[in-house]
Amino acid sequence: MRRSVLAAIIALLALAPAARAQGGSSFAFLAPGRVLSDTQLSARVSGQVGVSFHADTGSGCAALAACGYAGTLAWRPGAGGTLEVIRYRQGGQVHAAGDLVLGQSDNGPGALAGASVQRSAGDRSLGSCGDEQAGQSIVSGSERAGRLVFRLAGVLASGRCAGPLPGDLAGAGPSVSVPMATLLRGGARLDFRTQRSFAGHGFAGTLTSTVVVSLGRPRPVGGSGPSPSGATPPPERTVSVAVTLTGGGGRLTAAVSGSGNPDVCGPLDSCGLAGTLTIAPRLAVAHGYLTAAGPASRPDLDFLTALGLATGGRTQGIEVGGAVQGTDRGVLAASERQSASCSDTAPIGSYSVELAVTGRVLRVGYVPPVSLPFFGGAALRTRCPGPTLVGPSPLASGTVPGVDVRRRTFTARLTAARAFGDQGYAVALSGALRLTLHIGRLSRQQSVTTIL
Repeated sequence: MRRSVLAAIIALLALAPAARAQGGSSFAFLAPGRVLSDTQLSARVSGQVGVSFHADTGSGCAALAACGYAGTLAWRPGAGGTLEVIRYRQGGQVHAAGDLVLGQSDNGPGALAGASVQRSAGDRSLGSCGDEQAGQSIVSGSERAGRLVFRLAGVLASGRCAGPLPGDLAGAGPSVSVPMATLLRGGARLDFRTQRSFAGHGFAGTLTSTVVVSLGRPRPVGGSGPSPSGATPPPERTVSVAVTLTGGGGRLTAAVSGSGNPDVCGPLDSCGLAGTLTIAPRLAVAHGYLTAAGPASRPDLDFLTALGLATGGRTQGIEVGGAVQGTDRGVLAASERQSASCSDTAPIGSYSVELAVTGRVLRVGYVPPVSLPFFGGAALRTRCPGPTLVGPSPLASGTVPGVDVRRRTFTARLTAARAFGDQGYAVALSGALRLTLHIGRLSRQQSVTTIL
């Protein structure tokens, strides 16, 4: 059986110093460490999560032009799923991370999230927005005093419709805290049933959850072995250099407009909408890796040449790529007009800088949280209606030709992606970012089996 992605990422970062655990990573399982155990448990799921919301004058709906909005959000997790629990050692201590993946198609119906939002003025209806997304939902568990804590608030979002953000629902969202020993024995029951009210940022309402997750028996996940076809994958090795993002600045602007085709803009109530979204990143210092991976039989010189640390090696068949992930303290600001103006700001929250090397060219891309409009709620959105900005990935990119990572520090200029469409919206991006990256120490991992 091949090693899971969750375990592979932890193994890849095993040589990072313990201090890097505070580098602002946006995913709990990206903490560096040496994997001690990897366990999977099947999950049977019942119930759903629903939110009913309306404009709330006490929370400032007038500032959002949201006093005319009301609607419902719903999330159905599907019938089946898997919980994966990783135990790893970091800085002399043992930690844990867990991912609850719900809505897997091979275990029953997939997860489905949707929003239905009405726009009105007094007693007059002005439009109705409906959006939905099918797929898997990932609920990450955070470790606390020997327990894993799972929260469902992030699985709800309004998609492209106006409505509360996942962070607005966090206080009302259900959570379950389970001792690690209980989880690893199998048979645990995660009861997310609750009903709570919320109010803030222009909206108020009620969240109701009937979700219950029943876990099966534990099954260890191995790091090597036959592939699904029965063949044993060849051993691989990786050579990595640590990369630190030490600074960044700039601004991206997206001009947005509703489609002129009523058959396209009608279902999302985007007809006649126009405005701008301004992305102003504030990137915290963060750490990552640029990694060369290939067959374990290849000489060290091939890997070093592929990374730009040496010359004379053969780079064909060596894949080079990496990322730096961290906290983005910047904001996304919306200024739109439809029947009324809507202005709002929301935190960006996290970012990823993608790295890839082709020949002697280093490619750098800025990727904010642009996940699907539901399922984790990480899409780059405000409370106003609008596109999810999931079209281009990355949103801005650039190249550093003739890269030589032995220079240690270099600056990349990233320009915005071109115009794109997002269902009922047209988006035109402009602007640029400048990122400063520092190359750190070299690390090697010998005879690593295929991990994907």
